[in-house]
Amino acid sequence: MCSFLPTKQPLHFIIVKCSFVIVLAFVKTELTDIMVIEYLGNKDSIGDIEGNMQNLHCLHARFKFKRAPDMLSAGRPDHLLATAGLAVVCNALMVQLVGPRLLQLFFRERFSRLSLSKQQWMRKLTMSIMSSALVGTTALIAYLSEEQLDPKHLRHDITTVSFNCAFMLGHTVADTLAHTLLKTNTMTNYFQLILHHIITLGASFAGTFSGCLPYYVNIGLMMEVSTVFYCSYIMARELNYLRQSLIIGVFFLSTFFCVRILLGFCIFWYHLIPLLQTPEFYELGLPVLLALFGCFPVFQLLNLVWFPLACKRYIQDCRSINTPGSISVEKNGLHNKTA
Repeated sequence: MCSFLPTKQPLHFIIVKCSFVIVLAFVKTELTDIMVIEYLGNKDSIGDIEGNMQNLHCLHARFKFKRAPDMLSAGRPDHLLATAGLAVVCNALMVQLVGPRLLQLFFRERFSRLSLSKQQWMRKLTMSIMSSALVGTTALIAYLSEEQLDPKHLRHDITTVSFNCAFMLGHTVADTLAHTLLKTNTMTNYFQLILHHIITLGASFAGTFSGCLPYYVNIGLMMEVSTVFYCSYIMARELNYLRQSLIIGVFFLSTFFCVRILLGFCIFWYHLIPLLQTPEFYELGLPVLLALFGCFPVFQLLNLVWFPLACKRYIQDCRSINTPGSISVEKNGLHNKTA
């Protein structure tokens, strides 16, 4: 994969490398803090492990915003790092091997007629669809079925959320490299996209290794549901499935509003504001606070900017398809625009 690395490093490539340095600072602090385990209550009165868990739930119910102990074991950070590394490898395989084969299998004629740069772009979209579907679906299932996923929990590590966030971390690394090296084009500004990826890297590290605020971390992961439809929408446009893309666009805008605006902004802060009024909240550690007050607001601001732009783009696409003289007709299995 190193064969297509650029010999000269443009500005956006330098920005990506600097972001990894910033992210490593998160890792160093988080891995040090993970080993500290805090116990609540009297050790003699708690008893065995099952008794510990029962009493901890009682203590949490009694002290509404009191920090629960970290559940992370000494071997856990290695497992999370391995998951993130495996995600990078899997996403690389999706771009290089799985993506091209799937595209050739389902869209052979349309895909083969694309330029080389667009074929690379389609491979990247295929990777994003598969990874985002895995992360978003897992987060949605956890949100609907995980009883311990409580917005009032400050420190309560949930295995599903942590490992799902670790996979998201690896996917973001691979996705950032793909955008940088393949120089892909999207509906959004390129600088905004790289900024979005850098913020996601920092937030993913904090969410993976801290064991803090699992409810809010899971909300961030649920936003990937809309990414599936976004990439599918762009893919349909590139393959000239124009009318089909309009249907996909409805799902994209609907999921974007639900998971990124309604859930990721309104409900997010509705539950978080009461926690901000407690002194225990500010004991979560610097990386978590930086991710929460530094990464998430910028991330949410980008979502608020992108949503009206996406709606505007969708309206333009609808008009371009339905305008006389610009109607796509099917010929030899391909949609071609007529002048």
